[in-house]
Amino acid sequence: GELQHEGLKDFAGALATYRRLLELSPNDAQGLAATDALCVKLERWAELADVLVRRIELLKGEGSLELKFRLAEVREARLADKSGALELYRD
Repeated sequence: GELQHEGLKDFAGALATYRRLLELSPNDAQGLAATDALCVKLERWAELADVLVRRIELLKGEGSLELKFRLAEVREARLADKSGALELYRD
């Protein structure tokens, strides 16, 4: 995934590789972070929202605050999910 992403600039291929990695190891923090970055780059907002939820669940607590804010922004601005965003802002 990293070679595809950084070396070859094959972002879609890298995303597919990281998806496969996460099928095998769903809690891989580096895989989730890389998938997060690729989803932003490729503007895959629904998938990004799912990845952010997974990252938040792994972190729990204060470390997840920034991710919750990002998820709220994605839901509000990219997915037109105002109520979902509002719920996260309240947390």
